Order: sequence, then C-alpha cells, then structure tokens
Amino acid sequence: MAGWDGSGNFTRNYDWTDERDAGNNIDSTKFDEENETFRLGIESCIAKSGENAATADLQMGGFKHVGVADGTALTNYASVKQVQAGTLLYGGISGGSDNAQTITLTPTPTAIYSAQLVKFVAGFTNTGACTLDVNGLGATNIYDANDMPLVGGEIVEDRPYLVMLNQGIGAYWNLVNETPRQIAFHATNVAAATINTATITTVPWDTETYDYGSDFASNTFTAPVDGIYHFDACRSMSANATGSRALAFSKDGTRFCQQSYPVSSGTYASQLQISADVLLSASETVYVVGLQDSGSTLTLENSYGFFSGRLVQRV
Repeated sequence: MAGWDGSGNFTRNYDWTDERDAGNNIDSTKFDEENETFRLGIESCIAKSGENAATADLQMGGFKHVGVADGTALTNYASVKQVQAGTLLYGGISGGSDNAQTITLTPTPTAIYSAQLVKFVAGFTNTGACTLDVNGLGATNIYDANDMPLVGGEIVEDRPYLVMLNQGIGAYWNLVNETPRQIAFHATNVAAATINTATITTVPWDTETYDYGSDFASNTFTAPVDGIYHFDACRSMSANATGSRALAFSKDGTRFCQQSYPVSSGTYASQLQISADVLLSASETVYVVGLQDSGSTLTLENSYGFFSGRLVQRV
C-alpha cells in the first residue's frame, strides 16, 4: 500500500485516468484500497486542532514555531519572552521568616535539580543560618559562595538574590550574589586610664567610631565566623625615663604580636603601635593589653589611640 514515503512525499495507489484508459471498470477493492491510503495518510498528519499528537521527533527543516504563547506547564515550550524576562526562575518576594524563607515558582516544579538557578527578592534579612523552600519541596540550607553556612546579614530585605543548587558535596543552595557581611570595627579613647608597673593590663576603649556587625564590646572583639582577621592598635603611655613599654594583642588570654619599646628619655610619651593578621575561630576573642616596668603607675593617654579590626577572609 502506498502513502507517505518517509521523505514527506505522498504516493497514491492508483491513477483513475490510467485505469479508464486501460479499459478497467471501477473496482470496489481498488477504490477501498485507495481510500484506505488516504485515511492512513491523513491520520499521519498532526491536526491543527490539537486532536492528535506526534509519534516521533519532528524535523522543522530550519524553520521555527511562531506566535507561541507563554508556557504554563513543565511540559510546555518556553517562549523567548519568558526566557529573556527570566520569569521561569523568579520566585517573587520570599515569604516565611528571616531564617526560613520560601518562594513559589510558576509553573510548579515537581523537584529541584542540581545546578538549578532560582531568583527572588528577599522578604526578610537573615539573622543566622538560613534555609530556602521552593514550592514546598523542602527547606534546604543556603550557603555562601565559599560553601559556608550563613551567619546573618548575607541576605538583606528588599534586595534581589540568585541561588544555585549545589549537590556536589551535599544538597544546599549557593548564594551567588550574597550581600557581603560587614565585619569591622574602630574604637578610640576619650578618657585616660592608668597602667600599673609590671602588670598586664587590658587597654580600655570608651568610644566606638563604627562597629559593623556589633562584634565589639567591653574592649573586646568576638569573632562571629571562622576567618582571617586583621587588627591594628595604637596607644601612648605617659613620659617616664625608666624601664620599657609594650603593647600586645591577646587571643582568648594568650598574647601575640607583642611590641616592646625601650625608653631613653622621660621627656615624651611613648607611642606604641601594633598590627597583625590572625586566624580566629568563631567566638574567639581579641583585645589589647599593655605592659610597663617603670616602677610606678603610668597613664594610658587620651589622645591618638585606637583599636580596629576587620574580617579579611572567611575560612
């Protein structure tokens, strides 16, 4: 039986003019065979009404579908407009709470896949470790770009964010464009203080110039996350011609970066400066201590002194 030949050409079984010229009468068997070929040929076409479906991959021959509507189901084509606008990846303003945020994608996904990208505008600012639940498929941890859990402030209310599911190590969202968490402080002294001879003394600071992260209090910086931190300190001690002076950082009570300054004259105050990078674990503390062995009480003066620090790199 003739019909479609696999190259898009339709061949009939009979030519009725040839049949007439050959003197053949109309034959019901031939007529039915011809009509059956037409039927099968028609049913091999895709109806524009959508009544039937393709049974194999369709070759478009370099042409495109035009006039398409936006896709509304996971099995639909996406229009160029949807792709360009990014609406298929956008979950709107997140709901839930500060550390358990939720979004809804349309069309509704049935699963979340490795390397899937999702966009949203934060409805909350996170205050610690945070999760994201997409369409109720399960709350999944959000980590920063360095695969570290969030600690607070990386997601800020009303700002847009892009996350990608990372299943290389474990299933979690990587925050591609996190808001850098500001961990930095600067403190000075307005009032003078005393430091006794041969006594390790915590150097006081009574004025905060700034403290991004609220990690400095009571003369002490407390690391909020594991990382490499840089510290600077400067303080002067009153003039005295005897002994030496020293300034040091203390990490949880253990001194480091101690700088000693011999005194050759009692005319001028001793200006002491120290600077250091140090690896800290979360909750470890750093403060400044002073030492002097003049044999008498000296003054930590109220001018030019400061203590500052900042996070250089999370680890």
